[in-house]
Amino acid sequence: MSAIPKTQTKTTQTYTVQKGDTLSEIAKKYNTTVDALQKLNNIANPSLIRIGSILVIK
Repeated sequence: MSAIPKTQTKTTQTYTVQKGDTLSEIAKKYNTTVDALQKLNNIANPSLIRIGSILVIK
């Protein structure tokens, strides 16, 4: 009897933008880069994130 391989599921981590947040601070908090956050969330201008926006982290 052969073993059945376990499948790994990717969990998506999100963050809700709060007043005063910057992409730089969020990237640092989650050990990623501003560029990665911009690409994941289709953000053209990192200065224009809105309070309440939900960002995908990974």
